[in-house]
Amino acid sequence: MVGMEENSHPVFCPPTYSRLGDTLLNPAPTPGSTARRACRTLRSEAEALYVSRSVEVVDEVPSVLQLSRDYVCANKPLLIRGAVAHWPAITKWNCSYFRDRVGDASVSVSVTPSGYADAPNDGYFVLPEERQLPFREFLSVMETPHSQHGVWYVQKQNSNLTEEFSALLGDLEPGDGRHVSWFSEALGKRPDAVNFWMGDGRAVTSMHKDPYENIYCVISGYKDFLLLPPSDAPWVPYRRYPVASYQFSPPDLRGSRGTLNPHTNSSAFVSGNSSDDTRSTQSEGVHDVTENTQKLVHSGTNKSNPKTSNTKSLCLCCSKTPASDNVETIRTDVSAEPNKSSSCTKSNEQSLVVDGNSIGCQSTSSLGSISSLHSKDNMKGTVITESNDKVLCGGCLHFSIEPSNPSLTVPWVAIDPLCPDTKQFPQYTRASPLRIRVHAGDALYLPSLWFHHVRQSHGCIAVNYWYDMEYGLNYAYYQMVRALTWTDDEEAEEYSSDTED
Repeated sequence: MVGMEENSHPVFCPPTYSRLGDTLLNPAPTPGSTARRACRTLRSEAEALYVSRSVEVVDEVPSVLQLSRDYVCANKPLLIRGAVAHWPAITKWNCSYFRDRVGDASVSVSVTPSGYADAPNDGYFVLPEERQLPFREFLSVMETPHSQHGVWYVQKQNSNLTEEFSALLGDLEPGDGRHVSWFSEALGKRPDAVNFWMGDGRAVTSMHKDPYENIYCVISGYKDFLLLPPSDAPWVPYRRYPVASYQFSPPDLRGSRGTLNPHTNSSAFVSGNSSDDTRSTQSEGVHDVTENTQKLVHSGTNKSNPKTSNTKSLCLCCSKTPASDNVETIRTDVSAEPNKSSSCTKSNEQSLVVDGNSIGCQSTSSLGSISSLHSKDNMKGTVITESNDKVLCGGCLHFSIEPSNPSLTVPWVAIDPLCPDTKQFPQYTRASPLRIRVHAGDALYLPSLWFHHVRQSHGCIAVNYWYDMEYGLNYAYYQMVRALTWTDDEEAEEYSSDTED
């Protein structure tokens, strides 16, 4: 399959603070309280009775009775090796086959600057930019992922396999690709949705849970799942976020003076370090930039900082490595008066200068913030901070975060399990994450209400089947735990639209 490789991309964890405040919707129960004792008892009893220290693995599909009794009714995950290895898709599905079968099909593609869609960033819950395009165009990007800005991922749900890729159904379960027969029999129902997934190795599914019994089948490559049982819910912190979405502004939409199209803003990774928000950007995973200096890698020769020219840093957005001879220093022209010695037209902007030439503008109200940088040209390079080697691609700065309706808010998990901040969220130390890799031909049973976070190999292809959960005792227990731990007055149901896997 396309460039299949070990997932070695650098880990980038977006800041998870909220513009609605840092108060948790479910703060850890007070030590010594009845609620805390009850939550700890729930966790210890669950571990003793059914939550193992690892996901159980079997080499053949269990009988319908065993699957229903020991796993579905017990709400216990199971990895079945080779469960779908006999599907024709395992040997057929590749870029060449897709081009012949569905190359002209119009499909929904999610695009983000860093790979995180449907996840907190810059104080918002940020949705991907959705593009409708022929599938063959997406396949070309998978073969040369750095030919376009951003991280591309086919992850549209609402049964996109039956809606956009119906020509591929015959390559799945023999007889009827719209369900998995043995799983349907165990549940006594057909799935609500069948979803097709294919994407970049940098794509990440932020931690969330679903009200579905999920059978997740990998066709090519692998998926890495991090799981938490519902009994760990009291230790998984939530915040409420306003909703926004990414928007890409192509270079040709920018003005001659380097400003963005007036319908966009320049906040690709907004640090929040503006005049009305003085929070520490470094503590939130955003670049710490010295007061008046930034370095930008672009087409040119470094004459002022040979040490920086040897950097091996990777862009956190696109993972490009800067060329060793393509480094110059950018400084903010603080000596220039606004609107006089620079090309910047706004009273609160100052010029960014390279070798005496202005290459763009920066807001004076947010000096030191990467988010306010925009250049006149599409410089495919890397912003490097003075204090460390974390970098951000200049091309990726073409993405902005566009807020949606201010009244639309979402409760979402406020911790990234790839780099958990246990100083800020000490309750997470009581959580018991399980990790499992699902290879091509394998199927993972992911029970309803289990938290999950997902990464993948590049070009990974998967199909999953969502079966509506039974709203019985398990759901009642979960609601009781939420009632014990949540302090938010509003209905605390997760945002359910377009959650990626």
